[in-house]
Amino acid sequence: MSLVKTCTLILPECEVQTTTFNISYSGLGVELPDDDQAFNSKLLTKVSVQDIGVFDIAVRWQKNRKLGLRFLSKTSARPVLNAYFKKIGSYPV
Repeated sequence: MSLVKTCTLILPECEVQTTTFNISYSGLGVELPDDDQAFNSKLLTKVSVQDIGVFDIAVRWQKNRKLGLRFLSKTSARPVLNAYFKKIGSYPV
């Protein structure tokens, strides 16, 4: 489902502020800021999404300034996501 939320990409040496553009039970999509300094997306291990939580992730794909991230543990991500979706009254299809 489409979802625009502030989030932080967490790398060993830095953090990058960005926004999500979608979310599902499998993962989420983020769009890097225009002024993004090139970073090695292979080092990305966590994402913190405002009002939702922190997730261990892996980069599934990258195209231009967009990244597709998958949750490493769908089992632990699902209850956190369910609580958020219940709060907003909308669920991904």
